[in-house]
Amino acid sequence: MQLIKDELINYTGIDIVKDIIDKNNTLFSNDTIKFFHSDFLSYIKNVSDNSIDLIFCRHTLEHLPSEYNLEFIKECKRVCKYLFITGYNDNNRLNTEIDSNIYRPINLELSPYMEILEPFYIEKFYDGPSDIYYPESYMYIYKFNL
Repeated sequence: MQLIKDELINYTGIDIVKDIIDKNNTLFSNDTIKFFHSDFLSYIKNVSDNSIDLIFCRHTLEHLPSEYNLEFIKECKRVCKYLFITGYNDNNRLNTEIDSNIYRPINLELSPYMEILEPFYIEKFYDGPSDIYYPESYMYIYKFNL
């Protein structure tokens, strides 16, 4: 954030961890950079249609239930032009359901995510190596509402 702070026109950061929000507000907030303590679905439901250029969501969906994630993606399609989001390259495992606050990899190229995202896919970029516990992660870019 420090490297791009002066280059941003408008930036809004959302996190459920209040300490992170407080720290970022202290270090980076100004007239165009704001941080809010909220879950992203609650926040985005109050955002106007087609009002956001880019939503960046890294290593978040794998900790949340699929129903929540799918609703978030549908809201992203309503409010933003681009979605930049983490997915995992693990075609040997189907997407599974979990309770909140547990980890499981999500492959955005498989059901149920593929059905709502595939028509909007642009590109994916390598984000991190695999190991015994985690498959390779990628950042996917989707384009909506242009």
